[in-house]
Amino acid sequence: MRLAKTFGIVALAALTAMTVLGAGSASAESTALCSTHEEPCEVANQVEGVHLELVKGTVAQMLSGIATVLCLDVLIEGQSAEETLSDPLELDVLLEFNGCGSNAAHSNCSIKVLEKPGFLLLKTALNLGELGGYSAQPGVVNVQCTIIGFQVNCDLNAEELGFPVEGAGHTEGAGNGMIVAHEVPTGAAEPLGGLEFACSESSEMDLLLEALDPIYVTS
Repeated sequence: MRLAKTFGIVALAALTAMTVLGAGSASAESTALCSTHEEPCEVANQVEGVHLELVKGTVAQMLSGIATVLCLDVLIEGQSAEETLSDPLELDVLLEFNGCGSNAAHSNCSIKVLEKPGFLLLKTALNLGELGGYSAQPGVVNVQCTIIGFQVNCDLNAEELGFPVEGAGHTEGAGNGMIVAHEVPTGAAEPLGGLEFACSESSEMDLLLEALDPIYVTS
């Protein structure tokens, strides 16, 4: 899934949204997050929310022509907006980013979510899915950095963000279920001051998030 700002990839990632994990063509089935590996997912096992954090020993990384920004702590919580089974599944997303910066102390960048973004999860194959932002609830993420004495201040949104999703146990390294970003491109950002060109320069994100509890992508 694809962020709309230079530093947005670190945040979203989305926070914030992964290496392509073998997802096939999108299915016409409804999508559910399920606590067990079953198809279809029984109502009692349909999960309303999921909590993901950075895999231990990894960092979120945003690469751009300006700097490499790292975040030591990224949290994503997704909550079903209405139904727990739909096509696609609509999620409200809470994002938190801490310990972000381009310096050794990871202290010269601040990433704050001003408006929660929404995401759509679509099952693409057995225990695989695609998670992406959508225009009805793009959210607003503010990123501010001081890099070599220069200020960067950008507002980002998740409307164009897109990631593959792998359910628990799908591959040997999938753990409880993962979102993996590898060289995911970002779009343009809205500059609010400082080095305005830094907000629109192309960048890429690397990110590895794992669910705290086993989660499966079913229907």
